Amino acid sequence: MKRWLWVPVLAAAAGCNSLSTINEETYERMMMPLMTDVQKAEYYQYPTWTERKAYLYKSDLIQRFELAPPAIRQAILEQRVIKGMTPEQVMMSWGLPDKRIALRPSEDPDLARQEGRKERWFYGLQITSNLGERYQRAVEFTNGVALYVRVDEPRRRVLGSP
Repeated sequence: MKRWLWVPVLAAAAGCNSLSTINEETYERMMMPLMTDVQKAEYYQYPTWTERKAYLYKSDLIQRFELAPPAIRQAILEQRVIKGMTPEQVMMSWGLPDKRIALRPSEDPDLARQEGRKERWFYGLQITSNLGERYQRAVEFTNGVALYVRVDEPRRRVLGSP
């Protein structure tokens, strides 16, 4: 039986770690999906972390993180996705998706306007012999805002089971 864990919206704003305590590896994980190939090449031309961090500020990448509400910043640092995130914030948290699907709007024009533009992103591709493609995580955006987040709960093996 498949079990899915639906990630709820955080009701209270969580405290966010100070930006001065975020290490280079975390910054790179958050910022690389947002950078163009040219920006990545420029970033890696700088030999020290201090110079690379200055480049991230100069290119306005860190400000995108800093402007997010505290609960979203904390989720990004914890590599979680929560409702209310933008596609850019989801990329900061989970990276680039393995697959993107634009969902077809309703045939009824009035209903299509109400539903808005929808897109679904998938992460963690697993190939299974009998099911084909399966993804561990998914997020659905409506008009550029994450409204549904799904995380496949890891299966626990029982002793003696295959």
